[in-house]
Amino acid sequence: MKFTLLLTISIVITSFFGDMVTWLQYDNKSFYNVSGDITTDYQNEGVTIMSNNNFNIFVFNSQTFKVSTDKPKNKSFYMNANFFDEDGENIGLVVVNGKRESSRVSGGGYLYTLNGKTTVSSKTCPYYTDYSAQTILWAIDNGIINHTLLNQSHANQLTYRTLIGQNKEGDIIIIASKNGGVVTIRDIVNMATDLNVIEAILFDGGTSVDYEFDNGEFSVGFNSLSNFSKFLIGIDSPSSYIYLD
Repeated sequence: MKFTLLLTISIVITSFFGDMVTWLQYDNKSFYNVSGDITTDYQNEGVTIMSNNNFNIFVFNSQTFKVSTDKPKNKSFYMNANFFDEDGENIGLVVVNGKRESSRVSGGGYLYTLNGKTTVSSKTCPYYTDYSAQTILWAIDNGIINHTLLNQSHANQLTYRTLIGQNKEGDIIIIASKNGGVVTIRDIVNMATDLNVIEAILFDGGTSVDYEFDNGEFSVGFNSLSNFSKFLIGIDSPSSYIYLD
C-alpha cells in the first residue's frame, strides 16, 4: 500500500514537472531559427515518418482513418480532432461508424471516411459518411492558402499545433508539433506547402495536442499537457480523436 502511494505521488510529480518544461522552457521559442532540416525516422509500405526540430510529420499511404469520441487504446495511430466548447462538447460534425454524434457547423473543414477511403476537405463534406471529424479552421483549399486565416491575430500566437492534409496522390499528411515546437499557423501551413499538400485543415491545438504512433516497430508521440495537469487547472481533455487500427 505504501509503495503504491509513493509510486502514484512520483508519477504525479513527474507529470507535473514534465508539463512545466513543455510549456515554460519554450515560451519565446522562434520557429524561424530552429526548424532545421527534415530527416526520415521510419518508413514502411504504409507510412513514412519524418521530423525536424519543431514537427513530427506522418505521410500515410492508403490508410483508412476512423473517428472516436473517446481516446483510442491499442491503435497504431491516434490524434486529437475537433475543437470543443466550455462544456467539453465537440464543435462541429462528428460521425462514428455511420452515426452522427454532433452536428456540423458552418465553415471549417473535414476529415471523413466513406467506403474505406479517407479524404481531407476544406469547406465540404458529404451528407453521409462512415466517419467524420470537423474543424473550424481550414488552411488550404485546392492548393489555395486561406490568407484570411493567416491574418487573424490568433494565427500569430506561438503554440503547439496540428495540421492534417492531403496531396494530389491522395496521401494523408499530418504535421504535428513535437515537444518545444511552438509555432504560428503560418509556420505550419508553410511546412504543408513545402510537402506539396493541396488540402489542409487545422485541428485543435495548444493544450489539446495529443497524438501517438506505435506499430510495435517504431513509436513517437506527444501530449502537450498531461491529464493530471488538465484536471489540476480545470482544462477538459479532447472530445474527439482520429485513429488508425
